[in-house]
Amino acid sequence: MKKIFIISNSLLTGGAEKQSIILAYALKYDFKTSLLVYYGDQVDDCLISLAGRFEVEVILLKGSHLSKILNIYKLFKSEKPIALISFLLTSNLITAIIGTICGVKNKIGGVSSDRVEGWKLVVEKILHRYFLSKSVFNNYSGYKTLISKGFIREKCHVIYNGIEIMLSEFPKNRTENDVFNILTVSRFVLEKDYDTLLGSIWAVIQQLNHELIQKKIFLTIVGYGELEQYVRLKITELELDEYVELVIKPKNVNYYFEKAHLYLSTSIQEGTSNSILEAMSFRLPVVATMIGDNDKIIIHGKNGFLCKVKDVGEISKFILKLVDEIGLAKQMGIHGFFILKRDYSINNLKLKFSSIIDIT
Repeated sequence: MKKIFIISNSLLTGGAEKQSIILAYALKYDFKTSLLVYYGDQVDDCLISLAGRFEVEVILLKGSHLSKILNIYKLFKSEKPIALISFLLTSNLITAIIGTICGVKNKIGGVSSDRVEGWKLVVEKILHRYFLSKSVFNNYSGYKTLISKGFIREKCHVIYNGIEIMLSEFPKNRTENDVFNILTVSRFVLEKDYDTLLGSIWAVIQQLNHELIQKKIFLTIVGYGELEQYVRLKITELELDEYVELVIKPKNVNYYFEKAHLYLSTSIQEGTSNSILEAMSFRLPVVATMIGDNDKIIIHGKNGFLCKVKDVGEISKFILKLVDEIGLAKQMGIHGFFILKRDYSINNLKLKFSSIIDIT
């Protein structure tokens, strides 16, 4: 079989990193695929475990930048891959520059956000226009934006993320008791807007208390990142300690998806959200901000609700609606599950990428 390298910056928990593993798995039956990780010392156990379960060959690079670049060059020259695929800026540089030097035919870069700005935009545009064969977007919002900023339309393709369907029935851990469990899975970074997230939960609690409703809500935030301490302080500041739990890099994220009743996303910047798609695979309704391609994943009123960015009032209103109507929440989760199976399967990912790889 012909050789393909999929290149990832790291294997820290994140959407692009997980998609690299899933794509390597999706293509491995038609091509000899390997996942090349540039920062080989930056790995999370859950992604290493996923790669092992999918039987994906992972090459973790170590040492100085110079030694890693030399090793990549030697690897490409000896293996003679027909394609290199990457999703983020560092890996796009490897695909574009070293791939060109080594004469690789298909150099496919990726854009995983709905916008790229500043010096990153300049670098990505140079790579796209002069070195890469194609650029793949996982969202139409970024596709349209970057074409308007100088990307070549004929070299741009939109391919949605592929999601593993974990369950064939409703999760057994999801009980209908007096506690309505809300889940957020994301890095602790500014783009996720934790002020609005926690402000919305505070507003919901105030409304429930005002109306003397016995139903309680509980928010679980699964993630990690540089703003962890800020998030903890914000929880205390809003007196939410008994209503919110932070879970840092758990070994089994699925447990939290299974027991949740609602997935909440208040991001101010996003491409196609892997976490929202994963929530849909667990039959969860979604309340999310109207950014990136969320309006293509979520059909307002069908499998969730879309809200304006930073609009605590609107976000809390829709959370309260689903807290009050658990039957509607369940129905929305089922609808989202069928949208996911139709549009975001691993097989769709495989077919789309295979169609843009020139094997002649």
